[in-house]
Amino acid sequence: MAKILVVDDDELIRELLVNAVERLGHRAWAVPGLEQARRVMDGVAPDLVYLDVRLPDGSGIDALEDIRSAPCQPEVIIITGRGDPD
Repeated sequence: MAKILVVDDDELIRELLVNAVERLGHRAWAVPGLEQARRVMDGVAPDLVYLDVRLPDGSGIDALEDIRSAPCQPEVIIITGRGDPD
């Protein structure tokens, strides 16, 4: 069972991803921003983070290095509903 953190400001996306990973037998947490993500990561040590690019309190791309270098060293999957591929 993996511990998965979903970081997305869209409530529907958070709910869909949490439901999907929990149906597969994993444990999931969902937060709408980077500050909440940091707090959850400190307590949960996720194995995987689904990370939105545009968040209310910053850029997921800018936070990527900090998330990857956390003591738990989670894998990160970048997700976005808009923007260009660059």
